[in-house]
Amino acid sequence: MKLDPRLLSALLDALRAEYASGDPNALLRALSLCLDQRCALPEWAAEALLRALAKWHSRRAPTLDEALGFKVATPKRTRAAKRERLQALQVLNAMHRDRLAHPDAPINADTFARIGAECGMSAATAKRRYYAATKDATLMGTTPSARALNATLLGPYIVAEPKVRKRAAR
Repeated sequence: MKLDPRLLSALLDALRAEYASGDPNALLRALSLCLDQRCALPEWAAEALLRALAKWHSRRAPTLDEALGFKVATPKRTRAAKRERLQALQVLNAMHRDRLAHPDAPINADTFARIGAECGMSAATAKRRYYAATKDATLMGTTPSARALNATLLGPYIVAEPKVRKRAAR
């Protein structure tokens, strides 16, 4: 879907501000958006990408991740993140089956107890994985088409996590 040029410009301006504030993902989202829209990369993004590529090519940065400004995860953290993603998919799949079996039941502690038992984890872990997965899924993609796809796939299952008041430190 072709975006209105004013909207595209506003999105790229927002991404420039995010990148300037230290978010390296903003550069890649800008690149993805421009490729999706088949438009030229803005000057700020082209320069930043060229600087990163030159840094990597000259071996001043050992990996492209480091050249782009991403923190390189340790092997232990990488394994943990992979496990968490797999658990999140398990929980989303179990939630889908649960919603089909109990369409009118609220999503509450009993729901997470059922999901946790089915997935071999505690109710609290199931709840954390569920809300983390739905949050990530709603934030993925900067293009309206990506957000529409996420809403279509997960829309019925996205529920805002209840706000929990934290106790003040004593």
